Amino acid sequence: MKTGGILAASLYIGIALAAGSGSFGPANGREAKAPQAAATIPVSTTQRFQQPGQIRPARSSFEDPGIRAPAGPPLPETRPSVMNPPATPSTAAPPNDPRSPGALPPPVSAEPNPNTLNMIRTAPEQIGQMPSQFMWIRDGLMAARGPLDNALVFFNDEGRVLGRAKFPEGFDTEDIVGLPTAIRLIDFSHRTQITIQRNVDPATFTTLQATPNGSDPSIRARRLTRRGAQEMIVNDERQNGTHPLTVRSVAGGQLAQAYEISTGSGDNRYVATEEITAVKPALTVRVVVQRFDKAGKLSGVVYVPLDNFEMVTRNFIAITGSGQARVMRPTAEGVRIDEYDFAAPPRAGNRRLNDAELKSLSRKLREIAVDTTVQGDNSTPFNGAGAPLELDIAAPPITRAKVLENARAYLTVNWVMQRENFERPGIESRCDPVRSYVWLRPRNLTRDMIGTTIAPMPYKWGGDDTPSTFRTRAEWGALAGDLCTCRQAEYNYCVFADSAGIDCSGFVSRAWGIEKRGTSGLLDVATDLDSLNDLKPGDAFDWPQRHVRLFTGMAEGPATAFVVLESSTRFQCQGVCERTYRPSEMNGYRLIRYKGIGDTAVAATASNGGAKPNGTAAATAAKPNGTTAAPAAADEDTAAASPKVTRKTAKVKARAAAPQRRVVRGVTIIDRRTSW
Repeated sequence: MKTGGILAASLYIGIALAAGSGSFGPANGREAKAPQAAATIPVSTTQRFQQPGQIRPARSSFEDPGIRAPAGPPLPETRPSVMNPPATPSTAAPPNDPRSPGALPPPVSAEPNPNTLNMIRTAPEQIGQMPSQFMWIRDGLMAARGPLDNALVFFNDEGRVLGRAKFPEGFDTEDIVGLPTAIRLIDFSHRTQITIQRNVDPATFTTLQATPNGSDPSIRARRLTRRGAQEMIVNDERQNGTHPLTVRSVAGGQLAQAYEISTGSGDNRYVATEEITAVKPALTVRVVVQRFDKAGKLSGVVYVPLDNFEMVTRNFIAITGSGQARVMRPTAEGVRIDEYDFAAPPRAGNRRLNDAELKSLSRKLREIAVDTTVQGDNSTPFNGAGAPLELDIAAPPITRAKVLENARAYLTVNWVMQRENFERPGIESRCDPVRSYVWLRPRNLTRDMIGTTIAPMPYKWGGDDTPSTFRTRAEWGALAGDLCTCRQAEYNYCVFADSAGIDCSGFVSRAWGIEKRGTSGLLDVATDLDSLNDLKPGDAFDWPQRHVRLFTGMAEGPATAFVVLESSTRFQCQGVCERTYRPSEMNGYRLIRYKGIGDTAVAATASNGGAKPNGTAAATAAKPNGTTAAPAAADEDTAAASPKVTRKTAKVKARAAAPQRRVVRGVTIIDRRTSW
């Protein structure tokens, strides 16, 4: 008997019956965790891989018509091995209208359309993939980096795509610098750059070439200095003009970022600023573009509202040659380019502007709809805000040092990709759950990488492998990663049993040393931070029902930027990676702290998410106040220490000693911790 499985199942059913709604319903706002991988490996890979089968539609768990069935993952007696049979003529095509009652989720192929911009919408438990690095090149020509094909996509003022140029492998743009005749893209490493001439022909320019960047790090450090919470000095020698600019808060918040944007010509200079106005209930960021004349005097401002963004990406603002601000805004329908005119600066001093005053600084001139291919499942809505649940969830103690050790271990898994990790006969890399295709290979894993050692762990929807279990499963032939996601119970939530890896919430859960919880479920074992100053390494940024990132520290320099570790589907990661984000990119995230985290030392454990290689948890752990908990029996399938025994948990444990099959109010419960 695996106690943790019964505990999780009991808690899940208890919540569903008490709240009168499913785990994804609006009453509680909590999603059930996806089925998890166990460390047990089948005796015969031949038996495991040669059994055909399809996704079994979820059967109704509730026989009583007066009780609403929970919308959480089905609890099958055995977990089917999902194969990919060819579609038969009898398979009905999904309805074209997504609003029709019988509409099925659109498949996410993650294959780019070469004639359009591409994006994948944000869906429950998966952050979207949006274009970034927007730039104005010349009249009638703009460009942005596509998220699916690692290409710079050129388009005109009517939104028609004119061409695309491939980025060099590994090049990740941090800054865009406008010059009179060219645009320079600076890599995050500051060691390489790409130059794009303003007279470029988008139809023939197909490859971007990286060259060494010889900028002096000491000069970069002097480009921005801080003079308090609401004032910075910008002195960027790369831009037009040599005198410093005094940049102040406009919206009355904490001035977090100030970076210069230039057309490469004219006397005016433009600085995009980001102000943090709140951190609770979620991080709130106001973006303002400030215009300065030749003498360095503030002459105009544009307030850029972030409310209608599907997601904010890096470098989403550009300035045209005639001095208008253009903003790239991903929406559910596609990418829009909003053009704004500058308004006179407000005379509010350091007073925080209200919404009406801010809107008066947002003078939108027009909107350009860019040809965009939009993928993503919009058939499953996000949960509405409901009353918070008061749950007594155990939070085993762990130190910040151990959290970071657990997390960084996912960057150095150092696994060797075998052919069976890359492909397998009878299983197609395709995400089309309607036709039983539910495995999609991460695009950064290519055939020529077979036989090579790969450091980080790949992304896997519903995954919560530790470095140890991942290496073991990879050696036994599990497919590496899985980008196919969906939220429909009838497709078993697109969880593919024969793949290995980790998703965003599984990664943070493992770092915290607990059993996997979803992005909303993590809130049950965490508390919200009251101030940005309270943020410490090991805390997290959580966008409930979408994505979660583990905070590891602040980026160096006077500007505010967050360094995180995350497991992401974005092209530059598609697994666990370390990234740096501006506050605008974190707008809407909640700043949370794990309840069991402390700053004192703990007994040494394996660096695999808090679990030993066999999957058992450490026997001892330090409490947040520095004392050491007594050794306790550990669940063999989790990395968390056993919860403290209360009257409530004692009753649960007593029930866990009963036979594996139980019946509660017409609900058949089967221990779902089966071997993968």
